[in-house]
Amino acid sequence: MHLPESWTERLPLLEDLGQDWEPVPRAALVGWIIFYVLFLYQVARGSGILLLMDGVFVPIHEGGHLLFRLAGEFISVAGGTFLQLFVPFALAAYFFFRRQSQGVAFACSSFSSSSCLLPLIWLMRARRICRC
Repeated sequence: MHLPESWTERLPLLEDLGQDWEPVPRAALVGWIIFYVLFLYQVARGSGILLLMDGVFVPIHEGGHLLFRLAGEFISVAGGTFLQLFVPFALAAYFFFRRQSQGVAFACSSFSSSSCLLPLIWLMRARRICRC
């Protein structure tokens, strides 16, 4: 991808976009596909060792509440979910700018689906409780 020189002078971060992507070894590709298929299978079953990855997002979620608590009650409540959904996006953006396709794939597939899973479960439980 070729960017205008005026852009890269103003924003040196964009210089990395001119580089080629790192190649993905075939073994890594097969490993990630197997991991993700097993993860989706265990999500569908509702149990399994790979669901422990949700434990990574609990501190991030709770940290979002603490981070945004000074902005008011609504922002504090929404801040947990916001940070939990923002972290995988930020990781994917980081790996994208570093041109590391394996990192982008992992952040987008595993982390994004896992970080969306807990808020969806919480929303389903809350809806069941209030019978909305």
